[in-house]
Amino acid sequence: MIIQMIENKLCRAIGSYIRLGNKDNAKIIDFGDNIYKVKFQNPQADRFFFFCSLLNRSIVQFIEEFASTYQIYIYHDSNNNKVFDNVTNIVPNHIVSNIQDKKAIQIPRIYNNIDFYSLKQDRKMKYSCFVGSQINSQLLDNLLAKQKNIAIFDYDKPSRYNLGRTTESEKNKILNQTENYIDIDGEYLVEAAALGCSIYHINNNTVEIIESKDHNTDHITINEFLKDIIKL
Repeated sequence: MIIQMIENKLCRAIGSYIRLGNKDNAKIIDFGDNIYKVKFQNPQADRFFFFCSLLNRSIVQFIEEFASTYQIYIYHDSNNNKVFDNVTNIVPNHIVSNIQDKKAIQIPRIYNNIDFYSLKQDRKMKYSCFVGSQINSQLLDNLLAKQKNIAIFDYDKPSRYNLGRTTESEKNKILNQTENYIDIDGEYLVEAAALGCSIYHINNNTVEIIESKDHNTDHITINEFLKDIIKL
């Protein structure tokens, strides 16, 4: 299987699954506009996994040309609800809710149980947050001006509160040491909850952090997703 490379939690989890299981029948490739070149270099490949947010003209043409020939999966990681015939649409129901495909596979959030597990460490951080790309920078800056004890990670904007970029292994250690996790975009919500963190979010009106009592942590594990749905 050829898996399209993207910088997100799911792709990193798939990479860990491939390495852990010595899966020599799967490759994660950053092919940009060169999907036909990738296929030429991997002539035996007959299964492809694409991310909806990275669909470009070349990939769309490839899908339309070979959907009946190869097994093609499209993971809908954005609200670009482009639907193709003869492909398997995978729809995370916390991101997309109005996909026009009755055969689409609806899934909850995916929990990366390979890279995230209990380390039984002291919770020395009062608050931590993985910022990601969805944050309102002004909102975060205003919050940090009021609340000084938040450990901020993966923030692209220079800030004295930013503690740098993190790997999945580092994120696991951080969550194990965190008492309260501030959820920005839901990306690591289930991992934080599974590791015992209380979940908080930012109130946009008052620019304060408040505890979330009704967050949805329904999930499947990355192993279940790849073994049962993708058959990897």
